[in-house]
Amino acid sequence: MDICPKLKVQEPIPLYGFQPITATSTDLDLIKQARDGLKTAALWKFLKLINCSKMEFEEYLPLSLKTLGRKETLNEAEGERILNIMRVFAKGKELFDDVEVFKRWLKEDNPFLGDAPITFLKTSTGCQVILDEIGRAQHGIMA
Repeated sequence: MDICPKLKVQEPIPLYGFQPITATSTDLDLIKQARDGLKTAALWKFLKLINCSKMEFEEYLPLSLKTLGRKETLNEAEGERILNIMRVFAKGKELFDDVEVFKRWLKEDNPFLGDAPITFLKTSTGCQVILDEIGRAQHGIMA
């Protein structure tokens, strides 16, 4: 997962229980990983990497923390949602070169979106909207 500078994409898959999501992960990569079943431990590892508490992040997750705590592996739909969020953070880290700066950007009102980008993490379509906005920023196209 290319979210934290200490970690490399080349790290072994068993460490995470899934192929790390990077800014260049494709839709097909995410679908395959979601179908294979995302381990809940991968989500906890991700939250630790982005320095985010479970409680702080709960409203953007497809399940409650209580339900997630009882699952070892997520189904395809749940895994896909979480993998999309991971991809958003990977692209944000790529753009801002600092996950904390990206997290601040997520919380700021965005005139083009009409709300703070973080509110869009609740759906897969919303994640795509954020990815599109990051793509525009990477190419110098600001609304």
